[in-house]
Amino acid sequence: SLLERGERKTAEMNERLQKMGESSLRNFRMDTEQSLYKFEGEDYREKQKLGMVEWIEPPKRERKANYAVDAYFREALRVSEPKVPKAPRPPKQPNVQDFQFFPPRLFELLEKEILYYRKTIGYKVPRNPDIPNPAVAQREEQKKIDGAEPLTPEETEEKEKLLTQGFTNWTKRDFNQFIKANEKYGRDDIDNIAREVEGKSPEEVMEYSAVFWERCNELQDIEKIMAQIER
Repeated sequence: SLLERGERKTAEMNERLQKMGESSLRNFRMDTEQSLYKFEGEDYREKQKLGMVEWIEPPKRERKANYAVDAYFREALRVSEPKVPKAPRPPKQPNVQDFQFFPPRLFELLEKEILYYRKTIGYKVPRNPDIPNPAVAQREEQKKIDGAEPLTPEETEEKEKLLTQGFTNWTKRDFNQFIKANEKYGRDDIDNIAREVEGKSPEEVMEYSAVFWERCNELQDIEKIMAQIER
């Protein structure tokens, strides 16, 4: 009958709509999942699967050169062969080391002696392109040489006296042992430091240590030395 055919049509239509609904829902769910995992053209669901079997290492923080390495290169540059030859010195200069801590006045007198020697041999200061304002520096250094005077007898006597006032019996070997002992025991453990410095009494080491820590900034390699002690 017409009614029965209508009911069948309605049932078929409902069935089709239901199937379409399920299909659309599935498609919607799939599309939603894909959109959730996809971003800027990359499928992060695949990356997630890979991540279960493959650890992606985070980027390493860049290592900065430590203080000791920096000090080493500064020192290496300082002692590299200069473009300008070293200026001459008098043939009989005293052998003094910075770690022997002579009175600062001694070096004023030694410089005066050196400048006068350069004047007597007619030394002309070359221009050093590696320093700031090379022309000005050259002119000022030449002016000091041209105006140099010899040491007076009193200054010569003073110089000889000052040459006895440093730690003249401390050698480079003694100094290195002292530095290594400071690194090992710390600056305050004088007894153990003294045992490491061969041929020196605790009193001698104590006296040297007091001057060292007061004047250590005068040392040419102070950055390197401090890095060694403090590491």
